[in-house]
Amino acid sequence: MLRHIRRIPIGREQAVFTALFLIFLALFLARALPSLVPQEKPALELLAGGFFLLFSYPIVNVLVGGAIDKTATDAVTLYKRENSPQDIVERQNKDFQSFVLSFRNPNFVLSQIQDRDTHALTRKFFARREILRTLSEDDWETIALEACIRTLGKENDLDIQIEKDDELTILWQDINIYLKAWLVLSIDYNRKLPIDYIEQRYPSKQSPDYWTYIRILRYIRHKFSYSDDLLKLIRDEYRSQAIEVLEDHLDFLIEELRRVR
Repeated sequence: MLRHIRRIPIGREQAVFTALFLIFLALFLARALPSLVPQEKPALELLAGGFFLLFSYPIVNVLVGGAIDKTATDAVTLYKRENSPQDIVERQNKDFQSFVLSFRNPNFVLSQIQDRDTHALTRKFFARREILRTLSEDDWETIALEACIRTLGKENDLDIQIEKDDELTILWQDINIYLKAWLVLSIDYNRKLPIDYIEQRYPSKQSPDYWTYIRILRYIRHKFSYSDDLLKLIRDEYRSQAIEVLEDHLDFLIEELRRVR
């Protein structure tokens, strides 16, 4: 019967509050039951605990489960809306507008734009172009290799060991695909591409370790957020926006991997 209870789509804050309240109630009952139940009848304490568990499950299922469902539904809706043909065309038109503005005036600077929305879109457009201009294929491969080595704890391995490490090579190739194909093209097209085409092969195709992929991508996101060396060639006026673009895309990619894990 409990499986058929309809979940309520609520926000994460309400679900967290409900879970915390149930934890508090459980701790309170754990302290109170020994003094309320006669010591010669310990079965009553177990019965009371079982009743509380039976009472809590539908609440957690309805509210917390509903919050999870709502988050997943909202993410799918947002993805479809942002990647609809109409929205893609609109973003490309705005990119074109930004490009025209820069060519029309050789001394064009962002501070000249008065409209706030146009200013934000133009900043994002040039930030994306700066990322694509400054980071080469070799840069992406170096970033991927460092992230793989550090995540797997192989910093002290000799170069010859790394070269002969077949599992590391497979993982590095997969991360290269995420960076050089998915991330670069998503930034170039100004939309988040699907990840279904990318195959995870580490340590095997039959049983991929999604958590390792997520840890590596989190490491790369952290590097972009806090390392000046990676984005030092990007012009100062676009650097913070470029970091936001990279963080936004990597956050999406990590969340997608968490979803299919």
